[in-house]
Amino acid sequence: MVMLPGEQFKQDLAREVAELVLARMNNLPATSPQNDDFLTTSEVLRFLRITAPTLRKLRRSGKVRTYGEGTHHHRFRRSEIEEALAKM
Repeated sequence: MVMLPGEQFKQDLAREVAELVLARMNNLPATSPQNDDFLTTSEVLRFLRITAPTLRKLRRSGKVRTYGEGTHHHRFRRSEIEEALAKM
């Protein structure tokens, strides 16, 4: 049995979780040919397994950027979500 310091364990666990989520996101089918680089809000919530309020906090803090028309049609670039996940 190997004992890890608490902070190292947290970092290792976060890295493993991020890798699993990214692998799952890469298997996500494109919604349409013209916006296959974009994810809808519900797709981001489902694949990151977070709640809508958490996603709003990430948007407001600038950790993730949205694209879209008006306030109800947010889209997220898959690559930017992957980068944000890797930083978390």
